[in-house]
Amino acid sequence: MSATIVKVKKRPVLAWTLAIIFAMVLGWQQHVNAKLRETMPGQNVKQVYERLPLAFEINRGQTDNQVHYLARAVGYNIFLLPEGSVITFRTVNYSRKGHLAAAAGEKRLVATAALRLLLRGAKKRPRLVASEELPGRSNYFIGGNPQEWLTNIPTYARVRALEVYPGIDLVYHGSMGRLEYDFVVKPGVDPGIITVEFTGQKGMHIADNGDVIIELEGGPVRMHRPHLYQEIDDTRREIQGRYVLRGENLLGFQVAEYDQTRPLIIDPVLSLAGIGGVLDVDLGSAITLDSNQNAYITGVTNSADFPVTKGGLDTSLDGATDAFVTKLNTAGTDLIYSTYLGGKGNNDEGTGIAVDSDGNVYVTGSTDSSNFPTVNALDGTLGGGSDAFVSKLNTAGSDLLFSTYLGGSDDEAGHSIAVDRNRQIYVTGVTESSNFPTVNALDGTLGGQRRLCEQVYHGWHSHSVFYLPWRQRRRGGQQHCHERHQQAICDRSDRI
Repeated sequence: MSATIVKVKKRPVLAWTLAIIFAMVLGWQQHVNAKLRETMPGQNVKQVYERLPLAFEINRGQTDNQVHYLARAVGYNIFLLPEGSVITFRTVNYSRKGHLAAAAGEKRLVATAALRLLLRGAKKRPRLVASEELPGRSNYFIGGNPQEWLTNIPTYARVRALEVYPGIDLVYHGSMGRLEYDFVVKPGVDPGIITVEFTGQKGMHIADNGDVIIELEGGPVRMHRPHLYQEIDDTRREIQGRYVLRGENLLGFQVAEYDQTRPLIIDPVLSLAGIGGVLDVDLGSAITLDSNQNAYITGVTNSADFPVTKGGLDTSLDGATDAFVTKLNTAGTDLIYSTYLGGKGNNDEGTGIAVDSDGNVYVTGSTDSSNFPTVNALDGTLGGGSDAFVSKLNTAGSDLLFSTYLGGSDDEAGHSIAVDRNRQIYVTGVTESSNFPTVNALDGTLGGQRRLCEQVYHGWHSHSVFYLPWRQRRRGGQQHCHERHQQAICDRSDRI
């Protein structure tokens, strides 16, 4: 069988960023939140995220027409074809502040790899059928032409390829950290005919514990020792089995004795977590909802064709990267408005967003642009290499009601923002400036290399500013800052 080459359309990364957001708006967020609430002590959010089910989208033009279904996760994409699957990996180097090194003018380190798992000697075009529909929908708003947008694409937890070999189905499923593909062998069928051909790897071998180690450009991935079983009288009976190499890049299965009058399940698991990084520079950082369930998103983009709307505050990319502010309708199927927000610098990024009861939008983040747009500003001048910013947009996303830098002579970044019933604004972030502006401060002195700071505005006037210490720890006799992402939240009594 010849290898298959899949060409992904030009802006899949932006589509994935927005697809995640829109799926969250349409119900997937409830599922994610429920899973996060189940987090036990000792588990972190990353571990919980990696257990969420993969969401397979039907291909309606968002990628190459050879692909029938696709799933996207941070660091990799999975494309399902009739003859097998293709997994693409991508990593991006970050600078110490979390900005993309490329945007800062540094060398951008991107490692890409494409691993193809094709079935040797299999049926050429088996039918693929999806099942277990998930609550979310994917929407792709790519470019400025609404006629080219793709909306309301359903997602599924499983895709079954029927009769890939005579009497054998292949079922794809998994989680954000791994891909499982179950070979369902019908009674009387020889599992020895299954042969998986790998292409795109630098090398592969079977480890002593029975796992297959696949060396890729960005690092190794691991296919765990296969799990084989039969369901007999509502009881799962384990069957012994292992991988066998049938050539430099061909893998099969050796199966011990089992009841050939019943179906056999062979369940290899490909671990995908760890090799990939964040996908490119169209990134959603924060999302919030108003009382009507419209969604507001901010993040960072370097795309000149990022979907913006006529009449928006800024409809063109001004610097290497700009922040963006986007409002979607309650169904997540249309843009109410979308705008860039930034200056001519290298690193303008939105990281926190809030909305008041009138629909005005508040954004914080970081900027190194000396011409970042300021209106009625507390501070109209860039003070350091980068400053935090705080901006308020009107309900149409067409004008700034106020916008200000926030910082000292060194570097700052805003992380999160909240607004109370009296329109007071609460911002949290990080500073390295010993002269960060403080008023009525709990702590007015920079005590370490980097400190958490909080800013409270009434309208646009500073009300209270103070330092808070980072939690610090020592390793090997050296002191390190333990940096925790902070969030600003107001309760009904306007307490933070």
